[in-house]
Amino acid sequence: MGAALLAAACTTDKASVDFTVADAPSSSLVLKQLEGTVANVLDTVKTDAAGHFRYDVKVEAGQPEFIYVFKGDRRIASLLVEKGEKAVVSADTLGNYEVSGSEGSVLLKQGDDAFRTYVSRLYALAASGAPQSEINKEYVSHYRNSTRFVATPTPFVPMPMSGRGYCVRCCMFPIVVGYTAPPVLVPTGLIRPPFTG
Repeated sequence: MGAALLAAACTTDKASVDFTVADAPSSSLVLKQLEGTVANVLDTVKTDAAGHFRYDVKVEAGQPEFIYVFKGDRRIASLLVEKGEKAVVSADTLGNYEVSGSEGSVLLKQGDDAFRTYVSRLYALAASGAPQSEINKEYVSHYRNSTRFVATPTPFVPMPMSGRGYCVRCCMFPIVVGYTAPPVLVPTGLIRPPFTG
């Protein structure tokens, strides 16, 4: 029994990612890991004929790791994995993905989805000629909804001493590689958030 416990302890200093990109068979993907506020290249992987790869990430207890998967310059998935988790991801090369097996990754995807919806809504408001008050209302709504991730201690928001970066001026989400925080450039001009801190 002692050997089994030792073996279990030695194999759990990681999280695994089981990833499928159906429209990227035999393709190279780049994995990036967030270090402070910069995403550095962790590795380059090649998918098999079905667009699948498996990767293990070293993760210390209590220090979840942000991992981003890129196909070329496009970020196709964002993960926040904890020690011992197995994230299962199904994605396409446009950045649409589903994830399970990792609570932090599910929450991070919710944040990504909320931000995409917010940006789409800003574009629609600007294209329709909406008054600045409507745009401000959308920003405030997004900001308030986003703070629930900060106000509730979850794996999505590591404690302040973890060294992770936050974009606290705009949306309270951890800095997500591939997105630009407001102000957002839209077809009719520049929309500035009402609060610039």
